[in-house]
Amino acid sequence: MFGTVILDVYSPDETKELADAIDDLFCPNDGYGWASAGIYSFWDYITHEVLYIGLASDLAVRFKQHNGLLSMPEEGCKYAYIQEYFNSHDKLGYTMFVQSPL
Repeated sequence: MFGTVILDVYSPDETKELADAIDDLFCPNDGYGWASAGIYSFWDYITHEVLYIGLASDLAVRFKQHNGLLSMPEEGCKYAYIQEYFNSHDKLGYTMFVQSPL
């Protein structure tokens, strides 16, 4: 499972559902599936332009922070940018580059 790439797209009303799926697949307390740490990116659903690339020690927590499901200071979060994006777009692309928990 080294170097698995997972792609998805979501709308504002699907944010919690995707956050729950990420939390389930990348739980730091599990020794199976994928590691909770990884590289992630947000991208434009229509043009496929990469809008942001980040590194997270816990993909589920970071996704929730960026999407306003967990609070954090504005300067370290993309929540405002994501909300602005959704003002003119129906869906946002999200990709994770993940690896084995071993």
